[in-house]
Amino acid sequence: SDTPTRTTMAAAEAAEGSWEPNHNARGRVAELCRQLMSCDCDARELAEREFRDFCLMPESECYLAHASIDETADLLTRQMALLLIKSVYQEQPNERHVHSFVKQALLRHLRSDTRQLSHMSGRAIAVAVQRIGLPAWPELTRELLARLERPVDQAKPAWQTVNCLLDLDDSEEALNVLASPTMTSLARCMEGDMSIEDRCRAVECAADLVPFHSQIAGPLVSFFKALLQFGLQQLESEPFRFIGGLLSQCPALFLPLAKPTVEQVLGFMRHIVEQEDLDSGVSDLILQFWLAWVDDSSGSDKASKDVSDTDENDAARVELKAILAPLVPELFRLLLPLFTLPDDPWNDETSVKQARCQADLLIRALAKPEFGLLEHGLADVQRELDKPDSNSRDAALFAFGSLVAGARLDDMAAGGGMVSKLIADVFAAASSNEEQRRETACLTLGHLGTILAGTELLQPAVDLLHASLHGSETGLAATAVEAAGALVAGCCSGPVDKTVAATCASLLPAVLDVHEKSLRGQCRIAEPLLSFLTNIYDTLDNELVVARVFPTAIELLQNSAFSLDSRFSGKCVAACANKGGALFAPFVPSVCDQLLHILSVCGFGDAATDWHLNEADKALVLEINLDATIGIAESLASTLREQPSHQQLLALLPDVIQSEVFPEAHEAASTLLNLLA
Repeated sequence: SDTPTRTTMAAAEAAEGSWEPNHNARGRVAELCRQLMSCDCDARELAEREFRDFCLMPESECYLAHASIDETADLLTRQMALLLIKSVYQEQPNERHVHSFVKQALLRHLRSDTRQLSHMSGRAIAVAVQRIGLPAWPELTRELLARLERPVDQAKPAWQTVNCLLDLDDSEEALNVLASPTMTSLARCMEGDMSIEDRCRAVECAADLVPFHSQIAGPLVSFFKALLQFGLQQLESEPFRFIGGLLSQCPALFLPLAKPTVEQVLGFMRHIVEQEDLDSGVSDLILQFWLAWVDDSSGSDKASKDVSDTDENDAARVELKAILAPLVPELFRLLLPLFTLPDDPWNDETSVKQARCQADLLIRALAKPEFGLLEHGLADVQRELDKPDSNSRDAALFAFGSLVAGARLDDMAAGGGMVSKLIADVFAAASSNEEQRRETACLTLGHLGTILAGTELLQPAVDLLHASLHGSETGLAATAVEAAGALVAGCCSGPVDKTVAATCASLLPAVLDVHEKSLRGQCRIAEPLLSFLTNIYDTLDNELVVARVFPTAIELLQNSAFSLDSRFSGKCVAACANKGGALFAPFVPSVCDQLLHILSVCGFGDAATDWHLNEADKALVLEINLDATIGIAESLASTLREQPSHQQLLALLPDVIQSEVFPEAHEAASTLLNLLA
C-alpha cells in the first residue's frame, strides 16, 4: 500500500511548513534585497555577485519567502524578495521541489490586501508550478477557484495568476482546470460595476485566454457582449481593439454577433460625426475596432496568438467581409472628418497624428477589391474637393492618397479618368499659396508613387516636391521630406527603372539640406532616408553618400534617445553597412562606441551619465542600437571584430540576454553575440 508514503510525505510537508530562519541570515537577506535596489552601481554589482552565491545556498528561497511576508519590512524590500524567489528557481532549472514554507508564503501573497504583493505573486507561483506541476499543489487550485467566484478586487490576483500559468510551456493542466472558471469570472465582473481601470485589466486577462476559445466559448461570448456596451459608453480604445481582434481571430464563434456589432459601431460613428464630437481619442478607439477586423495583422497582439485556422473560420471570414462590404461606402465617408482634426500643440498633438495615420491604414485596407470601394470613394473625394471650405478639400486630398496608395493606373480601369482628374487637382493644390494646402498635397504626392512611376507625370511631381523642399516654410519642407521618402518607396515597389531611380535620387540632396537646417526632431528624416538607401542606393553618388548620407545616419543613431522617428535610425545604419560595404567601414567605430555608451546608460558595464529616461525609453534605444550593430556585424564582421570595443561587447551581451529589466532586447543581444563570437 502507498499509505505510509502519503503519511511520510504529509509529515515532511508539515515539517517544512513550520520552517524558521536563522536570525543572522534573515537580517542579511533583507539587507541584500535593499542593496540590489541601490542607486550605487558598485554596491549593486557587489550585491548581484553575493546573490548568485546565495542562490546556491540550501533553503535560499525560504529566506526570501520569509523576507517577503515580514510585515515589519518596507514594501519595496518585500516586493524585491518576492521577485527574487522567481530568480532563485530560474537559477536552479533542474530542481523539482518547492518548499512548503514557500508555498504557504505565495498563497498568503495571493490572498493579500496589499495590491503590489498580490499582483506580483502570480509570476512566482507560475515558476513554482513549472517545477512541480499543478496536481502537486492542490491548495493552489482550490484557492484560485475560490477567488474566481469572488468580487473583482479579490478575483483580480487570480486572473493574473491563471494568465501566468497559461504562459508556461506545459499549460494543459492549468487550461483544463482553470480556463473556463476564469473566463466566467471575467464575464461576470464585466457585466457588473467596475472601474474603467479594472475593466481594461479584465480585457488584458481575457486576451490571454482567446487562444483557448473552443474551451471557453460560452463565457467568452458573454464577455464580448458586455465589453461592447462598455466600449460604446465609456469611449475606451482597448475594448474596441480586443473586440475587433476577436472578430478577426475567432470569426466562426462570433459570426452571429458580427452584423449587430458593426452596425452599432457604425451608428455610434454616425452620431459623433453629426454632433461634431470627433476628437482624436474617440477616433483612436473607433479605428482600433475597424483595423483589427479588416486587417488581421492590426488586431490585438494578445488576441492574435496561435489560434486554429479551420475551414469553418475561413468560411466565416468570407461572410464577415460580405457583411462589411455594404457598409464600406458610408464608413469611408465617416472617416473623412478624421483628416480635418486640428493640430493642437497644447492638447496631445501626437494622438491627432496617430488618428490620421490609422485612418490612412484603414482606407488602404478598405480599398482592397473585395470591398469594391474605389468607385464610390473616388466620387466622394471629388464631391469633397468641390466644396468651398478648405477643411473638406484637405480631407479629400488626404483620403485620395490613401485610397489609391499602392495601386497602378493600369489597374484602375473603373476610375482611371477620375483618377487622372484628381491627380491634376493634387498638382494644383501643391502649387497653392496656402501652406496648409501645400502640405496636404505633398503628403498625397508621396502616396502616388506606384501610379506616377514610369509616366510623364513623375517629373512634375518631383519638381513640386523640390519647390516645397527649397521653400522658406519650415513645416512644409519637413512634410516634403516625408513625402519624398514615400514617393521613392512607391516608385520602386516593382522593378526599378533607371530613369525613375535617377529622377527620385535628385530629391536626396534637398532632403539632406532640410534636415541640416532644421532643429532637432523638427524634420523626421530617418524613415525617408531609409527609403532612399534601400530602394535606389546604387543610383546615388558615392561622394554624396560618404560625405552626407553616412554621417546623417550616424547622427540619427546618436540622437535616437531624443528623436521622434528614432525607431528607423538603427535600420538606417544597418542599411548603410549593407549597401555601402567597405565605404562604411570608417564609421564602424562610432557605432560600436555608441552601443557601449547605451549599454552603460542601461546599467551594463561602467556607469554612464544618466539621461533620465524611463525604462521603456531605455529599452527602445537599446534595441535601436543593437539593430544597428547587428547590421554592421552581418555586412562588415571582420571590421567590427578589429574594434577595441569588440571584447567589451562580448563580455556585456550575456548580461543583456539574462536581464529581467530589458526582456525586449534578449533576442537582438543573442543574435549580435552569435555574430561577434
